[in-house]
Amino acid sequence: MSRGRLGRLETCWRSLSRPPVCRLHSQHPCLRLSVSSQQCRYTSHIVRSPFPDIEIPNKLIPEMIWEIVDRFPESTAIKCGLTGRSYTFAQIHRLSLRFANSLRKAGFTRGDVIALVLSNSPEFPIITLGALEADLSLSFVNHSYTPDEMTHQLKDSGSVCVIVGTEQLEVVLSSIDKVEKATHSKPFRRVIVVDTSPAESLPPGVSRFSELVADGVDQSAKSGYQTQSTDMALLPYSSGTTGLSKGVCLSHRNILCNILQMSSTGECGKIRSPEQGQDILLGLLPFYHIYGLVVILLNGLLHGGQVITLPKFEQESFVRTLENDKVIHSEH
Repeated sequence: MSRGRLGRLETCWRSLSRPPVCRLHSQHPCLRLSVSSQQCRYTSHIVRSPFPDIEIPNKLIPEMIWEIVDRFPESTAIKCGLTGRSYTFAQIHRLSLRFANSLRKAGFTRGDVIALVLSNSPEFPIITLGALEADLSLSFVNHSYTPDEMTHQLKDSGSVCVIVGTEQLEVVLSSIDKVEKATHSKPFRRVIVVDTSPAESLPPGVSRFSELVADGVDQSAKSGYQTQSTDMALLPYSSGTTGLSKGVCLSHRNILCNILQMSSTGECGKIRSPEQGQDILLGLLPFYHIYGLVVILLNGLLHGGQVITLPKFEQESFVRTLENDKVIHSEH
């Protein structure tokens, strides 16, 4: 080995042997950091938020939303911007409880993951809150996925049931077939179609959502939850732009914390309830995305706003909805 190369190796070794010290922006007195014994510590200046601390309740997402139902049960909670189909807060509560009891009766238990493949619609919160009410977890799937993309998420999430809109049923059935062939098993106990027309014929073995929330289905609330606030509630997936999409485990506490953070930022972050005139929120961002789900849908419901859903962006329906429904909040 040449003397020059040996010298460079010795210099490198000496630098690696020194105690680990990190100085981040060392010229700024407020941003000096020292790292010792694998610990990083600010030596000065603690940055605090200008907003007040929030108290995160030890509750589940549906628990928090049900608390506001009695205040304005007959006010509209969600409406389809295309068809005008809508549900009041009381109807969402009642139908969610029916759906939760139907899922329990079908044998689904705490820890089971339900995949939801659905565009923005008034039924979205009923399915979401019903599944959470039944102590289950939800994995939201991009409804525009190809069979291969959907196959990856259904397999990776460990889903045991798929709830799907009629438009995506063919893709979902193809994906299920791929998962079963890849795993040499039949992990999916049920496929449920969100049907808005009872006249539509369905393949054998596929259940109708309308039958699981129909009149006569038990809508009583159970005495207690098995799920804890720190248990996984949602399993959304990344977009997969740098590889295969990856799941993110989010607890009830995670989601409620985000919602409460938004409402603690002063008047600009508040949503008016029916008692105050009721703000209208446009549900255009996809609810399978965490922004659309938390910032628009759950945040809107938890504070008594009305959400107008659009399944996709089309200029004519978008402008018409803004004009006719007097939308106050439009996140885009």
